[in-house]
Amino acid sequence: MKVILLLSFILFSACSSNPKLGPDLGKKEHSLSLEQAKRRYSQVENVSYDLTFELNSTNVYSGKSRIFFNTKTTAGDLRIDFHDGVIKTVMVNQKKVPVDYNKFYLRIPKSHLKSGLNEVAIDFERAYSSNGRGFHKFTDPEDQRIYTYTNLEPYAANQVFPCLDQPDLKATYKMKVTAPKEWEVITSVFPQTIDTKRNFKTWYFPQSAKFSTYIWSLHAGEYHSWTDRSGDVPLRLFARKSLAKNVKPEDWFPVTQQGLKFFNEYFDYKYPYSKYDQVLVPEFNSGAMENVGAVTFTERFVHRGKKSRKNRRDLANVIMHEMAHMWFGNLVTMKWWDDLWLNESFANYMAFLASYEATKFKEAWIDFHGDKAWAYWEDQLPTTHPIEAKVPDTQQAFANFDGITYGKGASSLKQLSFLIGDTNFRDGLRVYFKKFAEQNTRLKDFMAALQSKTPIKLDQWQKQWLQTESVNIVETQLKCSNGKIQNLSFKQSSLPGYSVLRSHKTKVALFQKNSKGISLQKSFTITLDKENNTVEEARGLACPVLVYANYDDYAYIKTYFGRDSLSFLQDSVGSINDNFLRELIWRAIWDMVRDGKFNAVNYATMLKTHLPHEKEPSILRFISRRTIENTLFYLPKNKTEQRKFYLKFAQSIENTLWNKLRAAQAGSELQKSLFTAYVSTAQTYAGLKNLKNILDSKIKLRGLDIDQDKRWDILVKLSESNFKNSKALVKKEAQRDPSDSGKRMLMVAQAVYPNFEDKLNWIQNLKRKDEALSFDKFRAISRNMFPWHQEEIHEKYSEQFFKDLAWIETHREAHFAGEFARLAPMECKVEAKGNIDTFLSNHPNVRPKTSKSLKVIEHESQRCRKVRTLIKTGKMAL
Repeated sequence: MKVILLLSFILFSACSSNPKLGPDLGKKEHSLSLEQAKRRYSQVENVSYDLTFELNSTNVYSGKSRIFFNTKTTAGDLRIDFHDGVIKTVMVNQKKVPVDYNKFYLRIPKSHLKSGLNEVAIDFERAYSSNGRGFHKFTDPEDQRIYTYTNLEPYAANQVFPCLDQPDLKATYKMKVTAPKEWEVITSVFPQTIDTKRNFKTWYFPQSAKFSTYIWSLHAGEYHSWTDRSGDVPLRLFARKSLAKNVKPEDWFPVTQQGLKFFNEYFDYKYPYSKYDQVLVPEFNSGAMENVGAVTFTERFVHRGKKSRKNRRDLANVIMHEMAHMWFGNLVTMKWWDDLWLNESFANYMAFLASYEATKFKEAWIDFHGDKAWAYWEDQLPTTHPIEAKVPDTQQAFANFDGITYGKGASSLKQLSFLIGDTNFRDGLRVYFKKFAEQNTRLKDFMAALQSKTPIKLDQWQKQWLQTESVNIVETQLKCSNGKIQNLSFKQSSLPGYSVLRSHKTKVALFQKNSKGISLQKSFTITLDKENNTVEEARGLACPVLVYANYDDYAYIKTYFGRDSLSFLQDSVGSINDNFLRELIWRAIWDMVRDGKFNAVNYATMLKTHLPHEKEPSILRFISRRTIENTLFYLPKNKTEQRKFYLKFAQSIENTLWNKLRAAQAGSELQKSLFTAYVSTAQTYAGLKNLKNILDSKIKLRGLDIDQDKRWDILVKLSESNFKNSKALVKKEAQRDPSDSGKRMLMVAQAVYPNFEDKLNWIQNLKRKDEALSFDKFRAISRNMFPWHQEEIHEKYSEQFFKDLAWIETHREAHFAGEFARLAPMECKVEAKGNIDTFLSNHPNVRPKTSKSLKVIEHESQRCRKVRTLIKTGKMAL
C-alpha cells in the first residue's frame, strides 16, 4: 500500500507563477523536543497511571488521570502533556494547586513535588477528534452506531489524557471506563470485572504490563466480535456491526496463530502479553498500529467481494508486521525517535520472513522488493536521511515514517542477515530481547547483541548502512572474446552529492539462452566493496546473454544493465522463466528509464512486445498499473508524431489487457489482476464503453463478481474521463451504497471529474476549519483530485495552489497540510520556472511534512523534465 501511495507523487502536472506571501507560515504545532524529553527523563522514574474515563455518545468525554512517579530530582518544574483539553482540577500529593495550562501542557511547580513517590491527579474533559489521531469518534452512516478508538504514534497519547508522553518513560496502566451498556471496551488487558447500572457499564481493567504511552489504547463502541485461541493466548477480532458481514475471520485467525507460533520460536521469547486483539476501525490514517494487545487495522483490509490472493497476502504481511512489534517496539522500545528504525525496519523485515516461513504465501520476497523499490525511490530524493535519523522533535519523527525507515531499514537487515548468517542473526535477536525486555534501547545496544554472535566486526557496517544516506548503483561491465568471458567486473558509484561506497554482499548470476528460454549458468557470492570489483572466477566461462548483479535480491543496490544484457532483455525478457527474477529485471529497467539511462520510448516498445505473453499476476500489476501509467505520463505529446506514438501505444496496451482479460481463466488470480489493470489504464471511448457495459452487466466476465468495490472503481474511471452521463451514474450509485465506504467513493468520483469549477469547490471543502471532513476522506479527495492525464486542468489551478497551501499550513494540523501539499503542480514542462523552490525559499519555516511533500514533487518535476528532454534529443546514455 505504502509504495502505491508514495509513487503517486510523480503523477502531478505543470504550473505557473508563485504568489508573494509572508514568511510567517505554520500553525503553532503541538510537539515535544528531544531536549525537553531528556530534561523530563532526568526528573522522574517508575511511572504508573490510574485512569478513569466517562464515555457517552456526545462529542466530549471526561476523565481523571492519576500519575504516580518517583522523582530523581526536584530541580525544575515538571511538564505534563495534554493537548487542547479542559482542566477542571489539579491535585499534587493530595493538595489542590493552581492550574498552569497553555493548551499544550501543564506545568507542575517544583515546590509542589517531593523526593520519592509523587501523585498528580488531574480531572479533565476533552472533545473527541475527527482527524484520525488521539481519540477518534465515528458515527456509522448506515445505522448511527458510534465507534471510538485511539491512534497515538508518535506523540498523541496527550491528545487523550494528561501524561508524560515520551517513549522512554514506560509505565503501567490501571483503568476504569464507564460507557453505554451496548458498547465493547477494549484495551491491552481483559477487564477484571464489569458492573452494569441502568444504561451504562463500568469496566475495571487491572494493572497492565509496562510499556510506552504511544502504544497504550482505548477502543469503545458497538463492535461485533469473533474469538479463537493460539495456544494459551486468547484471540479476538472486532469490526463495526454494519461491516461484519464482509469480514472473513478465516483470513485473520490462522495467520495470527501461525505468526505467534513462529515468533515465539524464532525469538525464543514467549509472546509477552495476556491476549491478542485485532480491531478493524473506520477512518484510520495508516495501515495498522501495534497497540499492546489491541492492534488496530484500517477497514481497507475488508473487501465487499472475493479477495484476491494478493489481498490476502497483503493482510497476512500487515498482521505479521504488527505482531512483530509486540517484541520490536513494545517489549523493547527505542529511547527516542531517532531510532524509530529499531521498531519499523525490524517489524517490516520480520513480517516478510514470517510470511515466507510460516504461511502459504511463499511469494513474500517478491512483495518485499516492492518495499525496497519504495526505498530506492526515497533514497534518491533531497529529503533522504540516514536510517538512524536526526530527530530534534516529534514533528520530525512524524515525517520520518517513510521508505527509508521501512524499506531501506528492512533491506539493510536482510543484507545484514546474509552477511553474518541467518542463525547468528536470529541468535543475536534472542540475546537482545532477553537482555532488554521492558527497557528502552539505542542503536549501540542492538549492535552489541548481534556482535556477540558473529566474529565479523560490525562497526564499519553500522557506519556505512545506518549512519549514511543515499543508494549505491552497480553497473555491469562484461568483456568477451571468442565466446568466453575475458573480464567481468562491477562498477559501484554513488549519486551526485554523495561519496559513500558501501560493502555489499551479493549473489551475481550468469545466464545462458536455451530452447526453453534462459537458464542459470553460474552464480557467485561476492562482496562489492570498492569502485571497481572484478569477478576472477568468471574468467574463461562461456559468455552469458545476461548478467545480474543482485540475484535473489539480498543487496540494497540499484543495478544498471550493460549494453549487451539490455539489448538481449529488450527482445527476450519474457523468456525468463523465474518469475521473481523476471520481476526484478522489469523493475531494474524501469529504474533506468526514470534515471535517464534507458529511453522511455524503447521501454514502451518493450511493454507492447512482452505484455501480451505475461502471465504472472504480480508482474502484470507492476508493469500495467505503475509503469504503463508513468510511461504514458513521461511520453511527450506536443508534436504531431509524439501524439501519434502516444495514442498508438495507449490503445495497444488497452487492447492487449482487454484481450487477456477476456481470455483469462474464470476466477483466477490472473483474471483479478487484469481487471484491476484494465480499469486503471482504459482511456479510449471503446475501453470506457467496455467498463460501462460491465457495470450494466451487458458484458459478463465469467468467474469475476463485480462487487460494490469494483463498481466504484469503474465509476471513478468513468468520472475522471467524463464518460457520458457519468455524473448521474455516480449519484445513482451513492443511493445504492449508503455505507461509509460509499460516501468516501462518492467524494472521490466527484472530485476526480474533469471540471475546473467542480475541483475548486472541492478544494474549498478541503480548506474548511471545522473538520467536517475526516483526514481519511480529506486524503482520499486530495489524492484523486488531479489524475495524471488531467494536466491542463491541474495547470489552471497552479497559480492558486500556493495561496491555498499557505492558508492550510497556517490553519490545519501537520498531516492535513502535508497531504494538501501533494496537490503541488508537477512542473514537467522544460520551460518550468521552479515555483516550489521559490515558495520554500520564501517560507523556510513550513512544517516538516509540508516541506517534504513539496521537495519530493520538485525533485520528480526535475526528473520528468530530464526524461522528456532526453526523449526529445534521443540522448539516453547508458
